[in-house]
Amino acid sequence: MNSRVLYVVAAIFYAGLLFWVADTLSMADFEVDIFYGNVHTLLHYPLTLLAYYLGQTDLVVRGFMIALHLVTLFIYVHYTNRYLRYRRDRLWSLLIFMLLPGVVSSALMVHHAGLILLALLFYLWLFDTRPKIAWALLPLYLWIDNSFFILFVALSFYAMAQKKSLLVLYALVMAMVSFIMFGFDTNYIPRNYFLENFGVLSVVFSPLLFMYFIFTLFRFETINLHSLPWFVAMSAFWMVVVLSFRQPIPLEQFAPYVMILLPLMIKLFTHSYRMRIRPLRRTHKLIFVIALIFLILNSTMIYANKLLYLVLPNPKNHVLHNHHVVKELAQKLRSKGITKLSTPHPLLAKRLEFYGINQHASGYELHYDSCSNVTICYFRKEIATFCVTKKDIY
Repeated sequence: MNSRVLYVVAAIFYAGLLFWVADTLSMADFEVDIFYGNVHTLLHYPLTLLAYYLGQTDLVVRGFMIALHLVTLFIYVHYTNRYLRYRRDRLWSLLIFMLLPGVVSSALMVHHAGLILLALLFYLWLFDTRPKIAWALLPLYLWIDNSFFILFVALSFYAMAQKKSLLVLYALVMAMVSFIMFGFDTNYIPRNYFLENFGVLSVVFSPLLFMYFIFTLFRFETINLHSLPWFVAMSAFWMVVVLSFRQPIPLEQFAPYVMILLPLMIKLFTHSYRMRIRPLRRTHKLIFVIALIFLILNSTMIYANKLLYLVLPNPKNHVLHNHHVVKELAQKLRSKGITKLSTPHPLLAKRLEFYGINQHASGYELHYDSCSNVTICYFRKEIATFCVTKKDIY
């Protein structure tokens, strides 16, 4: 079997795995908001178009995110060609990238992060191959997402390092326009969010890789190797530091801008590994194996997330509890012939609406727990209970 056929088989298997996991998830409240256009994002338009032609199901909606993810992996392979010389290094880089918790979640969740990561990697690849076209595309990136403010700032620093005054001005104008268009949330009281924000970034990478990310940032600074991905990641890092004095950071707006440093992290690690004679490579091998084990464990927990309910005493403590239950609840309600009901829980109501259970003033009422005549179980363990009662109509 030649390598191309092997890659196609692996891609089909990987896509099948993602679809299988996606089918086990329910739409969360923020995902429903994106689908119905309650938040500003370009994702709303293709998602509603697909739902119109293929049916409004969570698998159709998540299928679009999985498709974006597969395109992202294809672009990532070409993006790494610029920074990793050896084919083996590029394959390891791709594998680690696919195992990053932030990348896995962007493939499965209906969220801005998947679109941002795709657009950012495409821009960085285009910048390496067609820099003039990349500069010309900047106005288009204004409309994709407000987080591209980070890219504009990074480009201004990159142009400054290259001593290109006109490009510095151009990038700064883009940053100012982005700031004017989207503004800045000031509804926070200044306080210390360092642990919370850096905890968020460590979840994106896994703790060991996050420490190596910080090491790579400052190591490339000391040896004066400054590429555009380094400027992007460094700009995002210092923005997190500054914002940590006053507010928590939105994960989806910063995660893609730090994950794109992974090829440079691999490059630094493999260079350091190959510079040493074989007896002195044991520490590097040990660090690599430990980091890979943690990544595999994290990914396994995402792929087999429902198994965690078997060991959690309180199901509501599950990190993905907000992505469960509602699909099964809607199925049970439909089996009882209920497609309209009222509930005092607005988040639950809008999630049920996606599955065809509409909010209605008369007929049935739905509450959490109470009489508990509707029970949701995973692996025979009770996860959530609801009370469905018929209203008295006078």
